[in-house]
Amino acid sequence: VVTPGGGTSGISTSAPGSSNTILITLSGFTAGTGTTIGATTADIITISPTDLKSFSIQALIAGYDTANNQMIGGELLGTGRKSGTVSIIGTPDKTLEADAALSGGTYDLVASGANFVVRVTGVAGRTIDWSGRLNYVTSP
Repeated sequence: VVTPGGGTSGISTSAPGSSNTILITLSGFTAGTGTTIGATTADIITISPTDLKSFSIQALIAGYDTANNQMIGGELLGTGRKSGTVSIIGTPDKTLEADAALSGGTYDLVASGANFVVRVTGVAGRTIDWSGRLNYVTSP
């Protein structure tokens, strides 16, 4: 069993109960999925970071249009802080590669109240299934 966790970076293990199972907990990692139909948006990952801390994120994002066998994806890097509400600092950097028909799609890191969100935007006339994995660290 792998359990995504939040907060600080690291790996911890435990042996719950008397079984032969080992629980591995990964901190600073989370994942999510979503679907866009047409040029709509979907929030695929939402995190509420610790208050009065800064954070740095790296997200890997992949989208696939199964009906047309086409893809979009890449990496998103961003920083921010939380003091009651989240502020994204600077402009997140991204690499984006896509089949030509999906080149109008995109993704970004946005602030939404006390959360930061990885938001994807689809392409008119296309259904895209999205997946993302986010690694993040917070200040001590």
